[in-house]
Amino acid sequence: MDLETDIRINFVSIILAVIVVCAGLVTGLALKEKELTFVMGNLNTVFRNIKFTFEGIFVHNLISALFILAGGFLLSFPSIILCYINFLVIGAFLQAGAKNLTPFQVLISLLPHGIFEIPAIIFSFVLSVNLTYYLIKAIFSKDVKASRVLKYHTLLFTIVVIPLLVVAAVIEVYITPLLIKKIF
Repeated sequence: MDLETDIRINFVSIILAVIVVCAGLVTGLALKEKELTFVMGNLNTVFRNIKFTFEGIFVHNLISALFILAGGFLLSFPSIILCYINFLVIGAFLQAGAKNLTPFQVLISLLPHGIFEIPAIIFSFVLSVNLTYYLIKAIFSKDVKASRVLKYHTLLFTIVVIPLLVVAAVIEVYITPLLIKKIF
């Protein structure tokens, strides 16, 4: 793994992440009423099964990030779909919230924990694309060892994504509800 290649693959991964994130957000924001009702109804079903505790929120977000990362073993196609869906949901939430809340209330509902959760999801996606690249390279080159690639990506996930998700869960469970009570 040389520096020039690392920079190039990271650049490509980040560009792909921007495209997927924007596509998901725009799709969520552009949903028609019937589609929005469907998405929000399904979200209510999913969220009903998640306990609104630190552990419940953290584990749910960790599983999402792990599935996005693990998609790197399958050419990142599952990662693209999962990341797209995550941001489609955010776009749908923004659209649904805009109908009943002020823009400030919508931001207070999402932004405090989203500042940490959204980068964690995007970083998981970038790691997934990088993982795909380096695993393919490991198959065709003796210079790159698959075990080293896996250790490196696991380490990055552990030191970057997990702490971001911990902070996001703490804020989502303990701080955002207090802000919402004061603002609403």
